[in-house]
Amino acid sequence: METTEKIVEAYCRYIKGWATIPNIKCSGQYEIDLLAVDPRTLDHYHIETGVSISGSFSKLTAKPFSPEDFKVPVKKAVQRRTVGYFAVRKFGPPQVVDKLEEYGFKKGRYSKVIVTWGWTDEAKDQAKKHGIILWDFRELLRDIGEVFSDVRTYFTDDTLRTLQLFAKALETGISKARSENMPTAQNFRHELLAMFNEAEKQDLSSVEIKARKLHRRVGGYPGPNHRMPTCCDVMLAEKRVNDRILSQPRKGKGASLTIHYTIPRAQKKLPL
Repeated sequence: METTEKIVEAYCRYIKGWATIPNIKCSGQYEIDLLAVDPRTLDHYHIETGVSISGSFSKLTAKPFSPEDFKVPVKKAVQRRTVGYFAVRKFGPPQVVDKLEEYGFKKGRYSKVIVTWGWTDEAKDQAKKHGIILWDFRELLRDIGEVFSDVRTYFTDDTLRTLQLFAKALETGISKARSENMPTAQNFRHELLAMFNEAEKQDLSSVEIKARKLHRRVGGYPGPNHRMPTCCDVMLAEKRVNDRILSQPRKGKGASLTIHYTIPRAQKKLPL
């Protein structure tokens, strides 16, 4: 199991709270990187990881996938960075589909996910046509770092322990670099309204906002002087009749607080 695949599994297990099964062998030398199930919703996910940090090969592209070119060593790397490669070689083979059936993943009843280091606009459109969701590996790392910076658990898993130590080191560096000015409730409210306006301009009917994302946009998070409780207070105060909380930490206020807000913001606020 490659390091990037271990990190993706850590994200699914410890950030998403999903049950996972990695590296499932299929006949014909095919392999499934990761299967995941959300125990709360029973949503199923088939996740494939293809991460490259090479300047010319980092982004996923919409270039045509050619099975013939894939067999040519010098052309293989380019082919692996296409949406078509994942659609044909990772999600599509009958051997893979049959193995998914064995694990209860019925056709059309699970989500297909590619984890990659960014993508072109054309690749995003092509992935959508294939019913594939794209995750940016860099965003996963940021989420893991932010959550792990608040966790004191000692992880014996080498990958998780490394990520945890990195998060703590990053937190220290950020706290030294930033000024002591901490964001206020007004700062959070202003940014939250800006996010609503962005969603409305895109003609969206709703938007899901995480506390960690809002705080990160305002600044001061992650860091020892964060204002996460204030950030959550602002988010909860903006909750209206048709909005709903998707995720909330046990204490009620924390980085994982996620609220589904309806757009436009025309409903009445809920009574306090």
